[in-house]
Amino acid sequence: GGGFVDWPNDGAAGFLIATFYYEFNSVNDVHAFELWNDRGQIDTGIGDFELVFLDPVATVLSTYSATASLPTSTSATPTGELFSFATVPGVKSVNLRVLSSLGITCNQFREVEFRGVPEPSAFALVTLAVFGLVGRRMKRSRRKRQAAI
Repeated sequence: GGGFVDWPNDGAAGFLIATFYYEFNSVNDVHAFELWNDRGQIDTGIGDFELVFLDPVATVLSTYSATASLPTSTSATPTGELFSFATVPGVKSVNLRVLSSLGITCNQFREVEFRGVPEPSAFALVTLAVFGLVGRRMKRSRRKRQAAI
């Protein structure tokens, strides 16, 4: 998630291509991207875009290209436009390359969200930690009961 994002047009040359970099807290298997183009004006927002998925050492894993819809309202919406794709495993960061703009005087969008699940190895570590904590509590509880006898 994020906040309002804007960048200028490039004068007489028109639209200025922009790249936004998003880094995750952990490695994830990513399967969808949600974009809120509803910034409060209809003539702004992302048109064509490309997502570049990177692993922890910044090697390109995959890319995904699409075109966002023109906003139909100036009101904030509870959900954005959802783009689903084949799961890309092992993603640590994503470059959002904006290739065209719906903007006339400026370029803006409200928020983005990437959907995925933690990589299986990270999930396995968390699961082991939980089982370890449960086992430790059970052992303590057993000791307390034996000491009370």
